[in-house]
Amino acid sequence: MTSRMFNKGCGSIAVHVCGDDVRLLQLSRDHNRVIDAARGEIPAGDDRPAAIAEAIRGARNGRRFRGRKAVICLGAEQLHLQNVRIPKGERVDTATLVVQEAASRIPFPVEEVELRHLDAADVRVSDNMLREIIVIACHKPRMEDLLSAAEQGGLNPIAVETEPGALLRNLNRQFRRGEDRQGRVLIVHIGPTATAVMIAQDTQPLFVKYTALGGESLNQVVAKRLDVSAQRAAQLRRSADDDLAETIHESTRSLMEQLAAELELCVRYHSVTFRGRPLERLLLCGPEASAGLLDSLAARLELPGALSDPFARIADAPHAVCGGQWDVATGLAQHEATAP
Repeated sequence: MTSRMFNKGCGSIAVHVCGDDVRLLQLSRDHNRVIDAARGEIPAGDDRPAAIAEAIRGARNGRRFRGRKAVICLGAEQLHLQNVRIPKGERVDTATLVVQEAASRIPFPVEEVELRHLDAADVRVSDNMLREIIVIACHKPRMEDLLSAAEQGGLNPIAVETEPGALLRNLNRQFRRGEDRQGRVLIVHIGPTATAVMIAQDTQPLFVKYTALGGESLNQVVAKRLDVSAQRAAQLRRSADDDLAETIHESTRSLMEQLAAELELCVRYHSVTFRGRPLERLLLCGPEASAGLLDSLAARLELPGALSDPFARIADAPHAVCGGQWDVATGLAQHEATAP
Protein backbone atom coordinates (compact mmCIF):
# COMPACT_ATOMS: atom_id res chain seq x y z
CA MET A 1 0.00 0.00 0.00
CA THR A 2 1.44 3.38 -0.96
CA SER A 3 1.94 6.19 1.53
CA ARG A 4 -0.58 8.33 -0.37
CA MET A 5 -3.26 5.62 -0.08
CA PHE A 6 -2.39 4.95 3.58
CA ASN A 7 -2.80 8.61 4.52
CA LYS A 8 -6.21 9.11 2.91
CA GLY A 9 -7.96 8.36 6.21
CA CYS A 10 -6.00 10.97 8.18
CA GLY A 11 -6.33 14.66 8.74
CA SER A 12 -3.45 17.11 9.06
CA ILE A 13 -1.21 17.15 12.13
CA ALA A 14 -2.19 19.96 14.51
CA VAL A 15 0.79 21.89 15.90
CA HIS A 16 0.09 23.96 19.01
CA VAL A 17 3.01 25.72 20.70
CA CYS A 18 1.87 26.21 24.28
CA GLY A 19 4.41 27.94 26.53
CA ASP A 20 7.34 25.56 26.97
CA ASP A 21 5.58 22.67 25.23
CA VAL A 22 4.52 21.79 21.71
CA ARG A 23 1.47 19.57 21.29
CA LEU A 24 0.88 17.48 18.19
CA LEU A 25 -2.48 15.84 17.45
CA GLN A 26 -3.79 14.02 14.40
CA LEU A 27 -7.36 12.84 13.87
CA SER A 28 -8.91 10.59 11.29
CA ARG A 29 -10.29 12.31 8.21
CA ASP A 30 -13.84 12.20 9.66
CA HIS A 31 -12.53 13.64 12.98
CA ASN A 32 -14.04 10.74 14.93
CA ARG A 33 -10.82 9.01 16.02
CA VAL A 34 -7.41 10.00 17.37
CA ILE A 35 -4.53 8.75 15.22
CA ASP A 36 -1.91 9.97 17.69
CA ALA A 37 -1.21 12.70 20.23
CA ALA A 38 2.16 13.67 21.66
CA ARG A 39 3.78 16.47 23.60
CA GLY A 40 7.35 17.70 23.28
CA GLU A 41 9.23 19.94 25.69
CA ILE A 42 10.78 23.04 24.11
CA PRO A 43 14.37 23.36 25.36
CA ALA A 44 15.52 26.68 26.76
CA GLY A 45 17.69 28.86 24.56
CA ASP A 46 17.89 32.09 22.60
CA ASP A 47 16.96 30.48 19.26
CA ARG A 48 13.30 29.71 19.90
CA PRO A 49 12.42 28.55 16.34
CA ALA A 50 15.24 26.00 16.48
CA ALA A 51 14.09 24.89 19.95
CA ILE A 52 10.50 24.46 18.71
CA ALA A 53 11.76 22.44 15.74
CA GLU A 54 13.71 20.18 18.11
CA ALA A 55 10.58 19.68 20.25
CA ILE A 56 8.50 18.79 17.17
CA ARG A 57 11.06 16.23 16.04
CA GLY A 58 11.16 14.71 19.50
CA ALA A 59 7.36 14.56 19.74
CA ARG A 60 7.09 12.80 16.36
CA ASN A 61 9.88 10.31 16.96
CA GLY A 62 8.57 6.76 17.18
CA ARG A 63 4.92 7.81 17.09
CA ARG A 64 2.03 6.84 14.80
CA PHE A 65 1.59 10.18 13.02
CA ARG A 66 0.94 9.74 9.31
CA GLY A 67 2.26 12.08 6.65
CA ARG A 68 3.76 15.53 7.08
CA LYS A 69 0.84 17.92 6.40
CA ALA A 70 0.36 20.27 9.35
CA VAL A 71 -1.95 23.02 10.58
CA ILE A 72 -0.05 25.61 12.61
CA CYS A 73 -1.58 27.64 15.44
CA LEU A 74 -1.08 31.36 16.04
CA GLY A 75 -1.69 32.25 19.67
CA ALA A 76 -1.00 34.96 22.23
CA GLU A 77 2.70 34.93 21.34
CA GLN A 78 1.97 35.99 17.74
CA LEU A 79 -1.46 37.67 17.71
CA HIS A 80 -2.76 41.13 18.50
CA LEU A 81 -6.57 41.33 18.78
CA GLN A 82 -8.67 44.47 18.67
CA ASN A 83 -12.38 45.29 18.37
CA VAL A 84 -13.05 48.35 16.18
CA ARG A 85 -16.17 50.01 14.81
CA ILE A 86 -16.72 51.25 11.29
CA PRO A 87 -19.71 52.85 9.52
CA LYS A 88 -22.36 50.53 8.10
CA GLY A 89 -23.39 50.94 4.47
CA GLU A 90 -23.33 49.36 1.04
CA ARG A 91 -20.59 51.65 -0.26
CA VAL A 92 -18.28 51.25 2.72
CA ASP A 93 -14.79 49.95 1.84
CA THR A 94 -14.48 47.63 4.82
CA ALA A 95 -10.89 46.53 4.24
CA THR A 96 -9.58 50.10 3.93
CA LEU A 97 -11.46 51.30 7.01
CA VAL A 98 -10.25 48.34 9.06
CA VAL A 99 -6.64 49.09 8.17
CA GLN A 100 -7.12 52.77 9.03
CA GLU A 101 -8.72 51.95 12.38
CA ALA A 102 -6.16 49.28 13.24
CA ALA A 103 -3.05 51.23 12.20
CA SER A 104 -2.89 53.29 15.38
CA ARG A 105 -3.83 50.41 17.68
CA ILE A 106 -1.50 47.59 16.71
CA PRO A 107 2.09 47.61 18.03
CA PHE A 108 3.70 47.04 14.61
CA PRO A 109 3.87 48.97 11.32
CA VAL A 110 0.93 47.96 9.12
CA GLU A 111 3.23 46.86 6.29
CA GLU A 112 4.79 44.27 8.64
CA VAL A 113 1.45 42.77 9.68
CA GLU A 114 -0.76 40.04 8.30
CA LEU A 115 -4.23 41.50 8.91
CA ARG A 116 -7.59 39.73 8.96
CA HIS A 117 -10.97 40.84 10.25
CA LEU A 118 -14.24 39.22 11.32
CA ASP A 119 -17.68 40.83 11.33
CA ALA A 120 -19.06 40.60 14.86
CA ALA A 121 -22.46 42.35 14.81
CA ASP A 122 -24.22 45.64 14.18
CA VAL A 123 -24.18 47.99 17.17
CA ARG A 124 -26.11 51.19 17.77
CA VAL A 125 -24.21 54.23 19.05
CA SER A 126 -26.55 57.14 19.73
CA ASP A 127 -28.59 57.35 16.51
CA ASN A 128 -25.96 55.67 14.30
CA MET A 129 -25.69 52.03 13.34
CA LEU A 130 -22.07 50.81 13.20
CA ARG A 131 -20.39 47.49 12.49
CA GLU A 132 -18.34 45.90 15.25
CA ILE A 133 -15.26 44.31 13.69
CA ILE A 134 -12.73 41.96 15.30
CA VAL A 135 -9.28 42.75 13.94
CA ILE A 136 -6.72 39.93 14.03
CA ALA A 137 -3.16 41.09 13.42
CA CYS A 138 -0.02 38.96 13.30
CA HIS A 139 3.51 40.32 13.00
CA LYS A 140 4.79 38.57 9.89
CA PRO A 141 8.29 37.77 11.25
CA ARG A 142 6.74 35.91 14.20
CA MET A 143 4.50 33.88 11.92
CA GLU A 144 7.41 33.12 9.59
CA ASP A 145 9.51 31.95 12.56
CA LEU A 146 6.77 29.52 13.57
CA LEU A 147 6.34 28.19 10.03
CA SER A 148 10.10 27.79 9.70
CA ALA A 149 10.22 25.87 12.98
CA ALA A 150 7.54 23.47 11.75
CA GLU A 151 9.44 22.89 8.49
CA GLN A 152 12.70 22.32 10.37
CA GLY A 153 10.79 19.84 12.52
CA GLY A 154 10.01 17.82 9.40
CA LEU A 155 6.45 19.00 8.75
CA ASN A 156 4.78 20.62 5.74
CA PRO A 157 2.54 23.49 6.92
CA ILE A 158 -0.50 23.77 4.65
CA ALA A 159 -2.64 26.08 6.81
CA VAL A 160 -2.40 28.61 9.61
CA GLU A 161 -5.18 28.91 12.19
CA THR A 162 -5.72 31.26 15.13
CA GLU A 163 -6.10 29.96 18.65
CA PRO A 164 -9.57 31.57 19.07
CA GLY A 165 -10.72 30.00 15.79
CA ALA A 166 -9.58 26.55 16.91
CA LEU A 167 -11.28 26.98 20.28
CA LEU A 168 -14.58 27.93 18.63
CA ARG A 169 -14.44 24.92 16.31
CA ASN A 170 -13.77 22.69 19.31
CA LEU A 171 -16.75 24.19 21.16
CA ASN A 172 -19.11 23.55 18.27
CA ARG A 173 -17.94 19.95 18.11
CA GLN A 174 -18.81 19.47 21.78
CA PHE A 175 -22.18 21.22 21.73
CA ARG A 176 -24.16 20.06 18.73
CA ARG A 177 -27.73 20.50 19.96
CA GLY A 178 -29.57 23.40 18.36
CA GLU A 179 -30.48 25.04 21.66
CA ASP A 180 -26.86 24.90 22.80
CA ARG A 181 -25.51 26.47 19.62
CA GLN A 182 -28.02 29.31 19.57
CA GLY A 183 -27.07 30.49 23.05
CA ARG A 184 -24.23 32.90 23.65
CA VAL A 185 -21.28 31.47 25.54
CA LEU A 186 -18.29 32.95 27.36
CA ILE A 187 -15.21 30.89 26.50
CA VAL A 188 -12.22 31.27 28.83
CA HIS A 189 -9.01 29.48 27.86
CA ILE A 190 -6.28 29.81 30.50
CA GLY A 191 -2.95 29.01 28.91
CA PRO A 192 0.65 29.21 30.12
CA THR A 193 1.28 32.88 29.28
CA ALA A 194 -2.16 34.40 28.67
CA THR A 195 -5.89 33.87 28.94
CA ALA A 196 -8.02 34.02 25.80
CA VAL A 197 -11.52 35.39 26.40
CA MET A 198 -14.13 34.94 23.70
CA ILE A 199 -17.86 35.54 23.50
CA ALA A 200 -19.55 33.67 20.67
CA GLN A 201 -22.87 32.48 19.35
CA ASP A 202 -22.72 29.29 17.29
CA THR A 203 -19.84 29.85 14.84
CA GLN A 204 -19.98 33.64 15.18
CA PRO A 205 -17.44 35.33 17.50
CA LEU A 206 -18.64 38.62 18.95
CA PHE A 207 -15.70 39.52 21.15
CA VAL A 208 -12.15 38.22 21.53
CA LYS A 209 -9.26 39.41 23.65
CA TYR A 210 -6.18 38.20 25.50
CA THR A 211 -5.40 39.11 29.07
CA ALA A 212 -1.86 38.70 30.37
CA LEU A 213 -2.50 36.11 33.06
CA GLY A 214 -1.67 32.45 32.71
CA GLY A 215 -0.09 29.48 34.36
CA GLU A 216 3.36 31.05 34.41
CA SER A 217 2.04 34.00 36.44
CA LEU A 218 0.52 31.57 38.93
CA ASN A 219 3.78 29.61 39.13
CA GLN A 220 5.71 32.78 39.88
CA VAL A 221 3.57 33.83 42.85
CA VAL A 222 3.66 30.30 44.28
CA ALA A 223 7.43 30.13 43.79
CA LYS A 224 7.85 33.40 45.67
CA ARG A 225 5.56 32.30 48.51
CA LEU A 226 7.26 28.90 48.96
CA ASP A 227 10.79 30.04 48.03
CA VAL A 228 11.15 27.42 45.29
CA SER A 229 11.85 27.54 41.54
CA ALA A 230 9.04 28.26 39.10
CA GLN A 231 9.40 24.73 37.74
CA ARG A 232 9.02 23.25 41.22
CA ALA A 233 6.04 25.55 41.87
CA ALA A 234 4.34 24.18 38.75
CA GLN A 235 4.85 20.63 40.01
CA LEU A 236 3.47 21.49 43.46
CA ARG A 237 0.42 23.18 41.99
CA ARG A 238 -0.44 19.93 40.18
CA SER A 239 0.20 17.50 43.02
CA ALA A 240 0.31 19.26 46.41
CA ASP A 241 -1.17 17.58 49.48
CA ASP A 242 -4.10 19.17 51.29
CA ASP A 243 -2.00 21.26 53.70
CA LEU A 244 0.16 22.74 50.96
CA ALA A 245 -2.78 23.11 48.59
CA GLU A 246 -4.36 25.67 50.92
CA THR A 247 -1.15 27.74 50.96
CA ILE A 248 -0.98 27.59 47.18
CA HIS A 249 -4.62 28.61 46.91
CA GLU A 250 -4.03 31.62 49.15
CA SER A 251 -0.96 32.71 47.20
CA THR A 252 -2.84 32.67 43.88
CA ARG A 253 -6.06 34.22 45.20
CA SER A 254 -5.22 37.79 44.16
CA LEU A 255 -4.43 36.74 40.57
CA MET A 256 -7.66 34.76 40.35
CA GLU A 257 -9.51 37.83 41.62
CA GLN A 258 -7.88 39.88 38.86
CA LEU A 259 -9.00 37.34 36.28
CA ALA A 260 -12.56 37.32 37.61
CA ALA A 261 -12.66 41.13 37.53
CA GLU A 262 -11.39 41.12 33.92
CA LEU A 263 -14.08 38.63 32.93
CA GLU A 264 -16.74 40.80 34.57
CA LEU A 265 -15.61 43.70 32.38
CA CYS A 266 -15.90 41.52 29.28
CA VAL A 267 -19.41 40.41 30.29
CA ARG A 268 -20.40 44.03 30.89
CA TYR A 269 -19.05 45.06 27.48
CA HIS A 270 -21.13 42.32 25.88
CA SER A 271 -24.32 43.30 27.67
CA VAL A 272 -23.94 46.97 26.66
CA THR A 273 -22.73 46.40 23.10
CA PHE A 274 -24.55 43.29 21.87
CA ARG A 275 -28.06 43.62 23.16
CA GLY A 276 -30.85 41.16 22.58
CA ARG A 277 -29.42 37.90 23.91
CA PRO A 278 -27.83 37.35 27.32
CA LEU A 279 -24.89 35.08 27.98
CA GLU A 280 -26.13 31.59 28.78
CA ARG A 281 -23.06 29.76 30.06
CA LEU A 282 -19.35 29.78 30.80
CA LEU A 283 -17.02 27.27 29.15
CA LEU A 284 -13.66 26.95 30.91
CA CYS A 285 -10.77 25.34 29.04
CA GLY A 286 -7.01 25.30 28.76
CA PRO A 287 -4.20 23.72 30.81
CA GLU A 288 -5.20 25.66 33.94
CA ALA A 289 -8.90 24.72 33.84
CA SER A 290 -10.17 22.92 36.93
CA ALA A 291 -13.49 22.11 38.59
CA GLY A 292 -12.66 24.36 41.55
CA LEU A 293 -11.81 27.36 39.39
CA LEU A 294 -14.91 26.76 37.28
CA ASP A 295 -17.14 26.82 40.36
CA SER A 296 -15.52 30.03 41.58
CA LEU A 297 -15.80 31.88 38.26
CA ALA A 298 -19.32 30.64 37.53
CA ALA A 299 -20.51 31.88 40.92
CA ARG A 300 -18.79 35.25 40.47
CA LEU A 301 -20.27 35.74 36.97
CA GLU A 302 -23.64 34.19 37.87
CA LEU A 303 -23.50 31.85 34.87
CA PRO A 304 -23.91 28.08 34.56
CA GLY A 305 -20.47 26.64 33.88
CA ALA A 306 -18.92 23.63 32.20
CA LEU A 307 -15.41 22.31 31.72
CA SER A 308 -14.44 21.74 28.11
CA ASP A 309 -14.08 18.11 27.04
CA PRO A 310 -12.12 18.33 23.78
CA PHE A 311 -12.28 14.58 23.15
CA ALA A 312 -16.06 14.36 23.49
CA ARG A 313 -17.42 12.32 20.56
CA ILE A 314 -13.86 11.29 19.57
CA ALA A 315 -12.69 7.69 19.98
CA ASP A 316 -9.23 6.50 21.03
CA ALA A 317 -8.48 9.66 23.02
CA PRO A 318 -5.13 9.60 24.82
CA HIS A 319 -5.38 8.36 28.39
CA ALA A 320 -4.02 10.01 31.53
CA VAL A 321 -3.96 13.51 30.08
CA CYS A 322 -5.63 16.72 31.16
CA GLY A 323 -8.28 17.34 28.51
CA GLY A 324 -7.90 21.09 28.75
CA GLN A 325 -4.33 20.82 27.48
CA TRP A 326 -5.70 19.62 24.14
CA ASP A 327 -8.58 22.08 23.52
CA VAL A 328 -6.71 24.10 20.90
CA ALA A 329 -4.99 21.13 19.25
CA THR A 330 -8.32 19.31 18.88
CA GLY A 331 -9.86 22.31 17.15
CA LEU A 332 -6.81 22.66 14.91
CA ALA A 333 -6.95 18.99 13.94
CA GLN A 334 -10.49 19.49 12.64
CA HIS A 335 -9.36 22.18 10.19
CA GLU A 336 -10.53 21.26 6.70
CA ALA A 337 -7.44 22.45 4.81
CA THR A 338 -6.12 20.24 2.04
CA ALA A 339 -2.79 20.37 0.24
CA PRO A 340 -2.64 20.60 -3.57
